[in-house]
Amino acid sequence: MIRFISIAAPAYNEENNIKNVVLNWISYLTTLQELDDYEIVICNDGSTDKTKQILESIAFSNNRVKLISSSKNQGAAAALSKAIKNTTYDWILLLDSDGQFPIHNLNYFLKDFVRAKKEIVGFKGSRKNKKDSFLMRFGSKYSGMLLNIVYNTKYQDFNSAFMLVKASILKKINLEAKGLNYSTDITGKLAELGIVLKEIEIEQIERQGSVSTKNVFKSAVHRFFFVSYLIFRRILLKMDIIKV
Repeated sequence: MIRFISIAAPAYNEENNIKNVVLNWISYLTTLQELDDYEIVICNDGSTDKTKQILESIAFSNNRVKLISSSKNQGAAAALSKAIKNTTYDWILLLDSDGQFPIHNLNYFLKDFVRAKKEIVGFKGSRKNKKDSFLMRFGSKYSGMLLNIVYNTKYQDFNSAFMLVKASILKKINLEAKGLNYSTDITGKLAELGIVLKEIEIEQIERQGSVSTKNVFKSAVHRFFFVSYLIFRRILLKMDIIKV
């Protein structure tokens, strides 16, 4: 059974919704009968708004919330890596702090874990209805199809960031992505280790706050180059030029 869970999440300039998101996590996890205990580890990635102060206030009143802060913005993947390294429980749930993935999606993983007849080392969410922009959905779909071929996997949603993975496995991974491509990086690195996560349908809601067209285009360009890198890395691994 999964009795102890750590949440690991990056946060950057989320002052408008971070309080509601984290309090919702606490409310859900506190009342979840399946759990004996939990912790929430959030890395504030050099936010320039009031995100850090809000998180400090929550952590002060709840010792299950642990705040780590970077003095400057280093990217979502770097922040997530710090959060993961500071978790203490056997299972780690990866979450975005913008509230796109409702915490109750964890129910789907836990129910499947109980029904499973074999050992499961991790779950990956597959978004039913993606709420991202058309450009981001397009890039996610076709980059995922390509990476499934490269890694010989069959994920419906290769790039989903909502995952529950054994800490002993997740902490073996060295994330190379700096920004929002960390979910793709994790999925690919796990596949390199021969680990395929159980994929379960989850819900996604609209992100709170707008995303500029400039940032959407920048993310698309970054995805293209990062996926190209993963493909090239895979080729080098098969040629035994580099090692996992």
